[in-house]
Amino acid sequence: MQKKHLFSSLLPLFAGISAFFLVVGHRVLIPTNIAWLIDGDPSTSYLGWLFFRNGDWTFPLGLNPDYGLEIGNAIVYSDSNPLLAIFFKAFSSFLPEPFQYFGIWLLACFILQAWFGWKLAGLMTNNPFIRALISGFFVFSPAMFLRLTSHFSLVGHFLILAALYLTLRKNSTPRLLPWSLLMIVTTMIHAYFLAMVFLLWLADLADRTRNKEITSSMVRLEILLIGIFTAFTLWQAGYFTVAHGLASEGFGFFRMNLLSIIDSDSWSFILKSIPNANTGEYEGYNYLGLGSILLLIFALCSLLICSADIVTASIKKHLWLFSTLLLLTLFALSNVIAIGSVELILYIPPTLQKALNIFRASGRMFWPVYYMILFASIYIVINSYKKRYVAPILILTLIAQIADTSPGWLTYKKRLITEPSSTWKSPLTHPFWDDAATTYKKLKIVPPGNVSPDWQELATYAGIHGMATNAVYLARIDRKVLENEKKSLENAFLQNKYDPETLYIFQDNSSERDLTTEDNLFTVIQGFTVFAPGWKNTFAGKKEIYAKLDIPAEQVKNTPKLMSREKLLFSNGSKGISCLKTGWANAEEWGVWSSDSYAELILSVPPTAQGFVIDANCFIDKHLPKQYIEVLINRISVARVHLTTYYDNSIDVRLPETIKNQLLTTGSLKVSFVLPDAARPLEINGTQDTRKIALGLKSITIY
Repeated sequence: MQKKHLFSSLLPLFAGISAFFLVVGHRVLIPTNIAWLIDGDPSTSYLGWLFFRNGDWTFPLGLNPDYGLEIGNAIVYSDSNPLLAIFFKAFSSFLPEPFQYFGIWLLACFILQAWFGWKLAGLMTNNPFIRALISGFFVFSPAMFLRLTSHFSLVGHFLILAALYLTLRKNSTPRLLPWSLLMIVTTMIHAYFLAMVFLLWLADLADRTRNKEITSSMVRLEILLIGIFTAFTLWQAGYFTVAHGLASEGFGFFRMNLLSIIDSDSWSFILKSIPNANTGEYEGYNYLGLGSILLLIFALCSLLICSADIVTASIKKHLWLFSTLLLLTLFALSNVIAIGSVELILYIPPTLQKALNIFRASGRMFWPVYYMILFASIYIVINSYKKRYVAPILILTLIAQIADTSPGWLTYKKRLITEPSSTWKSPLTHPFWDDAATTYKKLKIVPPGNVSPDWQELATYAGIHGMATNAVYLARIDRKVLENEKKSLENAFLQNKYDPETLYIFQDNSSERDLTTEDNLFTVIQGFTVFAPGWKNTFAGKKEIYAKLDIPAEQVKNTPKLMSREKLLFSNGSKGISCLKTGWANAEEWGVWSSDSYAELILSVPPTAQGFVIDANCFIDKHLPKQYIEVLINRISVARVHLTTYYDNSIDVRLPETIKNQLLTTGSLKVSFVLPDAARPLEINGTQDTRKIALGLKSITIY
């Protein structure tokens, strides 16, 4: 009997590990492999950890001053998972260089997702086989899988399952210890999960009180202690480092569509994608999966044929829980209610809009409802159908869930199993950069900003060489502090009181002064406008190497400024070629092919720009029927498309408010393309083209 119990307890562990290796693969577990972290949001998660690891211990523990300097922030705002960052920093001297824990985190998420799915299943049945099948549904969650290549902390959906388990279990004790631990751990992982778990805890507290399962004195004690624990953890994680700027922009844009639970967005062989109103709805991606939808249909049919008493009884018992789930659904939909491509905009006062923008990606808030729909569907099937039918229904629908969502997670797996590497390729190859790293303690972008163009290359350089920097990508920054730092730097250069221990990188067209003197170096090196105080004295013995650098910076500022409605061509000899950064082949008469799985370009656009249209070819073949393309601006994902035709593709990219605000200060956009399906024609159709191509860029038109 004991062996049987041990075996059944290992089932969720086995299920979680098996699903991880099927969906993610083993390469992310290599601690020195950072190749899969180079693109988009993963890069800032890793860089935040890199600076945090190499920095001194602080109090609060989560401060990360070297990653941001005066506009500095905490480890929580680089989405670096403070829980693991603080833990592994304690053992930093024993860890290899480099070291990443994000693969370990993803594995833990799969295991814990399976475990808490198993615990929820235990509220419905004691049959180990049935519980294992139910656990499989919670693991194969498209909403969770969507975060596997970005926002790693948001893969921790097990936190929601844990909260639902504590809420739905029959026995209300013990309460204080499990809820306290869950709140502390959740606080150290991500603010969005904290909001969801906090509301579920309050709902459980209210329902238990209403049902007279706990006394009022117990309620007061629990609120007091959990409030203290949570506030202390918030402080230690560094949440309070941002006083002005918690509210960003995007509420109503990063929403959930009413059809999201059945919109596969190319994650299904059978259910087709539903046209959406805007690209921001990826934050509200809540596709249930074909298997879960079939389970929901089985459950609804049972309720129509039989009595619905099972539902009404549950609602009466958990009235506050269901009220909270309704509130979360309304918040996820936002004030811009979308049904497919149709929008209904409801007015809300600006003050309320600002408050709601603290959790601007409102579409995420549907996740507790998402898992409750799955739990309720399984619960009704188990309690409504004859026992001999339950297992076959669950087996068939789980197979459908796994198989039919494979177009989505297999695409992600291609990106996660990229060839391992312990380095990132850097464009900073001139001897100047190595010499500068031995001379300066800091690197600053002028003017400072969040997600400035080239922030990643500069932050990587600074991090590897032990320099502090303000080249950052952070979820939130203190706007007043940022404005003060801009004024401080401006005054410093006006009064020639710049820091001699800081290497300054001016953004394109940001300085109209020639700062070259007998001592200082002001020039352009590999496309970066550099001001190096005291450089000529420090490296007087290397005059021959640096003689060619001693030219006015204005002579090489050649990124073309675009006007509204202007079409920028990328054919051979056109001015668009000067905008191309990394990841492009040689230009041809029609345009230019991307030459890797990642490509970048810089656009100087007017501050009134609303977006742009990309006219492109696409490498398509009968053996490669589609190309997945993700477009990022300043490292923020703004569009995801699947192209299925070779010629005359058009991608409309609208600028979110966050990007528009950045544009007012930078005047330029860093446009990145993530191209996981890039392939060599030689390997696909036998032609002699050995380039790794995907997107053929013809033109970009600003509007």
